[in-house]
Amino acid sequence: LDNPLAAFVFGVILADLSIRSYCINSQSSRTKSIATLLLLVGCLTLAMFRSGFAASPTGLSLIAAMMLASIIMSSGLRRAFSSPISLWLGHISFPLYLTHLLVICSVSSWVYLAATEQGYSIAAISTITALSTIVLSILAAMAFAPIESLAIKLSQRLSNMILLRQVTKAA
Repeated sequence: LDNPLAAFVFGVILADLSIRSYCINSQSSRTKSIATLLLLVGCLTLAMFRSGFAASPTGLSLIAAMMLASIIMSSGLRRAFSSPISLWLGHISFPLYLTHLLVICSVSSWVYLAATEQGYSIAAISTITALSTIVLSILAAMAFAPIESLAIKLSQRLSNMILLRQVTKAA
């Protein structure tokens, strides 16, 4: 049962439910809104304090699927996760994933060491380091986003050329 491909299976089920509108078009009620919000909070809590089944690939996949299901079923959560800020964060999420570790291992480490040498309190050091890491990670991701867009366009052109060649050879 502990299989990393469980995420794919859960994703297929969620996509099917979403397409068939089982969850989306059902009646909105206060109870349903509260239940979906509690489901989302519960999933986030399980994901943060992983142990046992929740630490396994299948457990994490199930938690992620339940989080997505709670968002799909709640019009309020869908609105929140469709806000301009959420969409913008989604746009920079992959560049952020690629660049955040570089920021943490370079500038953030330097900021931490410099603040420590200056004799700031632990709270001040933590705040300065966290804020600088967040801001610089977002700036690095924004700088990398055009490169990602170009890479996607080039890979699409390359795949279209390859597929076109395969189709013309087959014909």
